[in-house]
Amino acid sequence: MSPVRRRTALGMGLIAAASLLVSQGQTTFAAADSRPGIVVENGVTQPVFGYADAIREHVWVDAPFDSDHDGVNDQISVDIMRPRATEQGLKAPVIMDASPYYSTLGRGNESELKQDTDGDGLLDKWPLFYDNYFVPRGYAVALLDMVGTNNSTGCPTTNGTPDNLSAKVAIDWLNGRGTARDADGNVVASPG
Repeated sequence: MSPVRRRTALGMGLIAAASLLVSQGQTTFAAADSRPGIVVENGVTQPVFGYADAIREHVWVDAPFDSDHDGVNDQISVDIMRPRATEQGLKAPVIMDASPYYSTLGRGNESELKQDTDGDGLLDKWPLFYDNYFVPRGYAVALLDMVGTNNSTGCPTTNGTPDNLSAKVAIDWLNGRGTARDADGNVVASPG
């Protein structure tokens, strides 16, 4: 084979290999780019998700204790709001606020309460700013009623073991290590 033909064959082979690599690289990039994701600019998450279409849920997480000794394990009530993009694969970090005061003293400087004003079992009014600030930025917000308060069952045990375990029970469920149910008693999968 002459030197000219050898260089031509080598050049054609390199072009074919390069075009194969480029086409594979584009396919991989397009597939990875199609899922929704959190946007960070200058170290701050940006509000790129909708608030009006966010998913609102209310669950009761099964607790491994019976604080009121009625023979039935307690259930910890959790209200959750998360971006709709979690239905398309977004993994949303969770900001949880566990409190015994959601139906009595309230939260924040203005004593804001959790409120279901239309009676559908889902919150219409969320205290503080967590929901309207963090949900559009890709976070889920979980407001937990401590054992024996508001919608959680059991007996309030201020600083007692069940009180201290209330948040752990919900965290375990959020990480796939527990069971939660909806208002109809159906088992609900963790949104994470």
